[in-house]
Amino acid sequence: MSDTTQEATMKQIEILLSKPEGERFRIGDELSAFGIRILESSIRDEITGISETDLKTEVFRRCYLKDFSPEEMNLILESMRHFLNCTAVANQPAKINTFRPSGDIDHKSRF
Repeated sequence: MSDTTQEATMKQIEILLSKPEGERFRIGDELSAFGIRILESSIRDEITGISETDLKTEVFRRCYLKDFSPEEMNLILESMRHFLNCTAVANQPAKINTFRPSGDIDHKSRF
């Protein structure tokens, strides 16, 4: 359903197609990112405290629900969760060894 006249739609398309290819790509990218932010906001409103992994998989599920069978979707979502969880662990900062010797040892004399 659209409340825009066909003439207005055709004019919008004409204006868009008159722009350089790079600018059209940038506009499309910004619109896509905006749509995803709206979807993420909606999901966060529905599911309080959702993790980033679950948010990303839910965005995917809602965007591609009609493109895959339930079995395919479950397999994809499971794979995404595994990948995102592994990536999150790999990107955590390394823990610094905080071993501190005790006792009456002169540690400065070792160097």
